[in-house]
Formats: sequence, C-alpha cells, structure tokens
Amino acid sequence: MKYNQEPIGGTVAAFLKASGLQSEYQAFKIRKRWREIAGTAINDQTTDVYYGKKILHVYILSAPLRQQLFIYKEQYLKILQEEFGENIVTAIQIH
Repeated sequence: MKYNQEPIGGTVAAFLKASGLQSEYQAFKIRKRWREIAGTAINDQTTDVYYGKKILHVYILSAPLRQQLFIYKEQYLKILQEEFGENIVTAIQIH
C-alpha cells in the first residue's frame, strides 16, 4: 500500500481550489485578521466586515471612530497587504 506523503496544508489547499471554496476561505481569513488587528474597541463598534472585489468593507457605528479609522486605514491596509499580498487586498472602505 502506498501512502501520499504530501503535507496536510497542500491537501487542504487543493481541496479548497477543486471545490471552488478558495476565494470564500480567503475572504474568511481576511475578515478574521481584520478583527485581530483592529482590536476590541473597534470590533465593539463594528456592525459588519465584508470582503469583495479586493476591497475590505468595514461598517462602524460610531462616527468619531469612523473618522479615526479613516486616518489609520492605510496602516491597516499595509498590514493586510503584507500578509495576503498587495493584489489580494487593494483598499479598505470605512462605512
């Protein structure tokens, strides 16, 4: 009996690609990472985080916090681009 010696990560990646779930999984990872880097104060005021067409959309309840995020969104974008690639997340929209 022969065993496949491929690492589990490669197997999972191949499965996601073959099943058409790769983009959904990537969107999930981007949204999860946003919540990690944003922190509790921002997450408590966030109603929704959506990733589509290479743009991360963040919906914030508090107008002052929304304004503050406009100032820092380029720094958050840089973090996401370093992790996922510049062509994966091209912008962050604060709503």
